Amino acid sequence: MRLIALILMLIAPSWAVALKFNAEMKLTDLNPIYVSINDFASGGCWTNLMEVKTYASDKLELSGGVLIDSVEEVLKGNAFALNITVNAQRHKNLGMCYGSMTITTEGVGYGAKEPEWRGMVSFSEYGLILTSPINFNQQVLDLVSKAIDEWR
Repeated sequence: MRLIALILMLIAPSWAVALKFNAEMKLTDLNPIYVSINDFASGGCWTNLMEVKTYASDKLELSGGVLIDSVEEVLKGNAFALNITVNAQRHKNLGMCYGSMTITTEGVGYGAKEPEWRGMVSFSEYGLILTSPINFNQQVLDLVSKAIDEWR
């Protein structure tokens, strides 16, 4: 099993998925927006978290986004969230990082037949499964850029 995983890591360094569920929606439809960073990386596989959050925030504002600093409004259904998640670790024998990153745009939605039913609704998802000899820092910045550019 380890041999198969190693072969896959070496011949397929990345695999990506990109989905925007409603092509009609624009970034201004998602205001205000909360930027959320979810770090599930270890072994130094993601070290520029604050740079990524600042970059995402700046890019959103330049594209017409209105930012908020608290997740509370998202949970109340009054705002949306741009969630940046990295799940990675360093391979103990090869020394390279492997894992995934996902950027989702979400908000609280209500059921059409049952208005009291609430849940998170996903408006877009960008994901990448990859390996890197050093870390995922540049790849996260690139994926954030692509995910936000889709809303223009």
